Amino acid sequence: MTEKTTTTGGSPKAGAMKQSPKKETTVNVSVVSSKAAGAESTSPKSSSRQDADAAKQGQTKKRRMSTSPGDLVARKEHYNSVGKGLDREAPIWIEHTCRFEKQQFVLPKHYEDSLDYILLPRGLLNDRIEALAVQMRQFYGDEELHVLCILKGSRGFFSKLLEIFDRIHKYSVVTDGSGAGKTTTRTFKHAPYMEHYIRLKSYENMHSTGELLQVMSDDLTVLENKHVLIVEDIIDTGNTLTKFVEHLKSFSPKTIKVASLLEKRIPKEKSFGFIGDFVGFSIPDLFIVGYCLDYNEHFRDLDHVCVMNGSGVKKFAK
Repeated sequence: MTEKTTTTGGSPKAGAMKQSPKKETTVNVSVVSSKAAGAESTSPKSSSRQDADAAKQGQTKKRRMSTSPGDLVARKEHYNSVGKGLDREAPIWIEHTCRFEKQQFVLPKHYEDSLDYILLPRGLLNDRIEALAVQMRQFYGDEELHVLCILKGSRGFFSKLLEIFDRIHKYSVVTDGSGAGKTTTRTFKHAPYMEHYIRLKSYENMHSTGELLQVMSDDLTVLENKHVLIVEDIIDTGNTLTKFVEHLKSFSPKTIKVASLLEKRIPKEKSFGFIGDFVGFSIPDLFIVGYCLDYNEHFRDLDHVCVMNGSGVKKFAK
C-alpha cells in the first residue's frame, strides 16, 4: 500500500463535545437502549447524586434543543439516507462459480472435512480491507471518528481495519491549500479513531432469528454530535443493522456510516434492503464461515472465508 494519503476537502466536519466516562449498558430483547439498572440507595447522599444527575440531564436536553433548525433538518436528511449506500464505491462482485479448492491452501485439520471450498482467501481479504481503509480515511479526513465493532463476527475485519488506520495516521501528512499556489503540510490533529464494542445476537444455526436478543455496549452517549462508523462482518437480511441503526439514532450522532466486509445477495422478499457505505465484497447467497464469521461459535479461527458442506452443518449444529 502507498502510505502517502492526502485528505479530501469534502469530508464532514466534527462537532465538539466532552466525553463522559465509559459505562457498560445492556438492553435485553429491545431496540431501545437503557443504562444498566441497579438498586438505588435512599440515603441523602444518594438523593444528592440523583439531583446532580437530573441537573446534568437537563443541561444535555437544553444543549440538544439549542441546535439550529438548519442542523436538525440536515441531520434528519442524513439519518434517512443511512442504509441506502448513497454515492458508495461498488464492492468486488464474487460470482457463484468462484471457488478455490481446499488443497490449494492450508486449512486446520479439525475443519477440513466440514468445508466444501474456499470462497475468499486470507490474502485477498487483507488486501481488500487495506483499500477500504484508505477510502474511509480519505472520506473522513482529519476528523474525530468513532468506530463501532459489532462483536464477535466483525472482530477480524475490525482489527485489520484499525491496524491500517494506524499506519495511515503514522506515515501520512495532511496537505492544505493556502492560496497563491502555496501548500502547507501538517500532521493529523485527531487520533486515528475512537473504538467502541457492541454485542448483538441474531444467529442460531444457519438462520437469522430476526430479533435483537441482546445489546451490550459501553456508554454510547459519548457519540452525540460525533461521526460514527459501524463495522460489521456481513450484511445478510439487514434486519439486525436496520434495528441497531434506529437504536443508535437515539444518541444523536452527527453522521452514521456502515462498513461491511461482505454483503450477501439474497432474494428481495427476505431482505430489508440495507446497503452499506463501504463494502468489500458482494457474495452469493451461501452460508459461509471463517475470518471470525462463525457457525454456532465454531470456525472463528479459520483464516479464509469458506463455504460449509452438509456434513459440517450437521456436525456443528446445536
